[in-house]
Amino acid sequence: MTPSEQRDFIRNYLVPELKRASVAVGILVLDHNYDQFNDINTILDDDVVRASVRGTAYHCYSGDYTQMSLNHHPELPMFQTECASMLDDEPQDLFKEWMEGYVLGPITLGSVGAMAWNLCLDQTGGVHDHGCYGCAGLMTTDFSEAEPTLNYSPEYYALAHFSRFLRNSERVELEGGDADLQAVAFANADGAMSAMLWNGSDIVKTIRLQVDACNSFEYDVPPQSATTFVWDNETPTM
Repeated sequence: MTPSEQRDFIRNYLVPELKRASVAVGILVLDHNYDQFNDINTILDDDVVRASVRGTAYHCYSGDYTQMSLNHHPELPMFQTECASMLDDEPQDLFKEWMEGYVLGPITLGSVGAMAWNLCLDQTGGVHDHGCYGCAGLMTTDFSEAEPTLNYSPEYYALAHFSRFLRNSERVELEGGDADLQAVAFANADGAMSAMLWNGSDIVKTIRLQVDACNSFEYDVPPQSATTFVWDNETPTM
């Protein structure tokens, strides 16, 4: 479907039918790659459509996350809804790509979530029906030996730096920074705080995290590594 066809379908058919059937769902427009931001703008520049949808959805397979900022309507929530990696990719390269471009990067531009495709596959990238040959899941069940083993992927650990700590969270502003460091911070509804950092350089970066007027700490972030800090407005921990 062209962007104009998607816009007209949402406005003239999808939304009226959902209302008629009393189906309460949220519509995410596009659900395609970063570099198709013009399609999103064509769809959302329509006032009726914009008022009827939940947000926008992106995939990672072409373009890069910085193109999310070219969306004319950032007031609508943005989601990174699909990204997959290949079984033969280098683990360190995968971890770097996911931290920089698929999770932390989109969050810095306002994305409210990140998802991977698939959850668990076998050692050949299956089971699938004419899908992505060689795609890797967040987990891989290896049936090549007599006793199957479950292996966790680099993207699993990249997502874990966020998902295990965020519960009904709101992003809070961080001041300061370093060109080689990406960082975001969150406040949970229960009062817990967290900060996630990625050091994409090849040297150790010493950071000082100022929690409040009286509490701060320093930490040496290793090169090419991710670090998560959590605290309860008293003592930060790694």
